[in-house]
Amino acid sequence: MKRSLCKFLSVILCLALFSACSSDSKSRKRSRKDRDDDEEVTEEVEEETSEEETEPSVSETTVETTETTETEPVETEPPKGDYGYIAEPDMFTVNDFYVVPVEDDYVNAYVAFTSHLEGNHQVFLRATAYDAEGNKLDYTGSEIAVVAKDEEVLADLYFYQIGPIDHFEYEFFYNDTDKTSAIGDYTIEEGFDQYLVLAGTNNGSNVIKVGSGDAFFFDQDGNILKLDYFGFRDKQDEVKVGATEYSIMNRPENCTEYKIYISAERLDSNTPAAPLICPEAEIVETYLEDESNGFPDGRAIYSVVKNISDKKYEFFTQTVFRDANTGKLLDYTWGYEVLNPGEETIMYADSIYAESVYETRITPVETDYPSVIGQMAPNAYKEGDTVILSVTNNSEYYVGSPYVYFVAFDADGNYLYVHGGFYSAVYLDPGKTTYRDYENQTKVASWKLYITTSGIYEEDPDPEDLYGDDYFFEVVDD
Repeated sequence: MKRSLCKFLSVILCLALFSACSSDSKSRKRSRKDRDDDEEVTEEVEEETSEEETEPSVSETTVETTETTETEPVETEPPKGDYGYIAEPDMFTVNDFYVVPVEDDYVNAYVAFTSHLEGNHQVFLRATAYDAEGNKLDYTGSEIAVVAKDEEVLADLYFYQIGPIDHFEYEFFYNDTDKTSAIGDYTIEEGFDQYLVLAGTNNGSNVIKVGSGDAFFFDQDGNILKLDYFGFRDKQDEVKVGATEYSIMNRPENCTEYKIYISAERLDSNTPAAPLICPEAEIVETYLEDESNGFPDGRAIYSVVKNISDKKYEFFTQTVFRDANTGKLLDYTWGYEVLNPGEETIMYADSIYAESVYETRITPVETDYPSVIGQMAPNAYKEGDTVILSVTNNSEYYVGSPYVYFVAFDADGNYLYVHGGFYSAVYLDPGKTTYRDYENQTKVASWKLYITTSGIYEEDPDPEDLYGDDYFFEVVDD
């Protein structure tokens, strides 16, 4: 009985263990399939639950509750200082700085820098000067109206020099601006010989407002010999679309290199360049002088310009000289005169380059300034070999420095040369006449006379107010 009971208990225990093992195996199998294949898990669960509805699984609930909506990052405004947004170190690069003494107690420092900011910005540079021991000497600032990305510009800083300046520290600030830089619209041609001649062509689609230009001249050791200023401009202080404007500076002795900086701003206008010779004017005649007829140091061009319009204009004349073989820029000169309809005058240009070729451009400018060319009466007669010239001021104005051109011809009408001179280096009163003699004019049989002026005054001007202490001609009365 005991043995039978023990057997019976053993069978019951074995069945229980087998049932437990089978259940555990199903549980592990379902767990593995749950990781490997959600569809198989779902099918097994449906079979075992005998078509009973089940609650959503934990994993499904988690998917629904963890869905989130991405939000755009909030832009933060850059920190501001006294002069605008404070620049980060990588926004601007200082390329060079130059120190030019002005007086014993003052210096000008010029800082060349490049902007790395996208678009156009107004920039303020604050600089502090220190001595060798790190003591602060002075600080100042400079504003650049507009500069675009990757453009290099120059900031002008004026310091009171308390002691010897050893180094500078810079702080940049920037602001948004509605202005647009036009530096990138320029193509600049450079001629560097006896002079530095620059030609700036506007290749953009907008008129350029004249900006500042700075030129540093250096010797072979890099020392600054001279700082000069220039600007590309017409008589409206602009550079029209497609136009080329010029500037010229003397080259210092021992100068071996130079560096220029410009700033410029676009305007809304898109006025195109004027033609080389405007329809309002005509070059009636051109007389040349060189070594063969009395101009030994180069060449001179005398262009007789006439106003052929029905309106008064100030005519602005520009003459460019280039190397005859290479086309290199050599020289540049300009002049202007107000002419009433039908009036004419000589526009003079000269160059030290005798073998150069030249090009002349004439631009009309509307003006309220009066013309007295028609009221100045030049006259000439010959006594022996001497030609006596005179000019009378028949206008109501005091005429500054009237200048008479005497174009000489021989007995056959051949052109000989041009003489010219001031008949009063200060001014000529209304109603007054002045004289000048030219001796040894043996070949001269006839002539033409032209007059130019350099200023018109309604009241009697003080010569020292006009010319300082350097005036040296006296007014010659009739």
